[in-house]
Amino acid sequence: MAQFTLDGSEKRIEVYGMYTSIKNNGDSVMYASPEPGVDPAKETVTPIQPGESVVIHTDYEEVFVLGTGDVAVLSGNKEFNFFKPAPKGGGGGGGVTQQQLSDTLKAYATNASVDTKLEDYAEKSDIPASLPANGGNADTVGGKSAEELTQSNPNLLINPDFKINQRGKSEYVGIMKTVDGWENIHPLKTYVVSDGVKLICENNQGFVQYLNWDSSYVGKSYTLTICYKTEGEANYSVSAINGSRMRLENSNAFTTVSFSINYETAGDPNVLFIAISGFSGAIYIKWMKLEEGSAATSFIPPDP
Repeated sequence: MAQFTLDGSEKRIEVYGMYTSIKNNGDSVMYASPEPGVDPAKETVTPIQPGESVVIHTDYEEVFVLGTGDVAVLSGNKEFNFFKPAPKGGGGGGGVTQQQLSDTLKAYATNASVDTKLEDYAEKSDIPASLPANGGNADTVGGKSAEELTQSNPNLLINPDFKINQRGKSEYVGIMKTVDGWENIHPLKTYVVSDGVKLICENNQGFVQYLNWDSSYVGKSYTLTICYKTEGEANYSVSAINGSRMRLENSNAFTTVSFSINYETAGDPNVLFIAISGFSGAIYIKWMKLEEGSAATSFIPPDP
């Protein structure tokens, strides 16, 4: 349905169908005709009283209305006044059938009418002909990042991104337990920062997690990944109890490196420790991941 406001001059209205229902929502008489030059004296001109509606036969897909006030227009391919209410009760004709309404809506909602409406909100050239398979958003699907959607192995470390800090301190100096699951094994300094922990080591001090594994973990290969950055002339490495050790090259931006651990023999008890140690400077650790297998998969932060 389309609505227009008449200003007293003749208005041409484009319609879609053989018949057009016109309702006068104004306060004075209006006149409608299927041809231009609306003259109340012509036989082809139909008067419309205020609040009333008429049906006009419109072979040329246009109707002309003369008057002042608001007018509503709805067209279709059947001779039916869509502004007349359907009769009450269970029987009788004269109401709008589902097919009549469907025919009218299909006739009215043409490409031209849709284009006209879209122009109120955007240029047609701004609307792409099609969307890519990812829906136009390559970074997220359902609010999850591509990294989150990637199959990831379980992280065997406790508190791998240092979110849990039940002891509530901002710094830990000396031999002590620090953020849950980790501890200082020499008098180094561990600071809790916004994106992980900051370590300041001297004389090969260590930041460690002990994993008390049973024998089912023995004889397998593992991959350890660390996301870190350094400050100053840092000299740091990451190592495991079996002798696997990797130097961490200095980087002033967070970087990610991985190395393999072959856990062939168990300790007494079965203990694997993961340690960060150094001689000078500072290192920031954003997260760490220990997983079974020889390949690193994505790190997904746990929900603390």
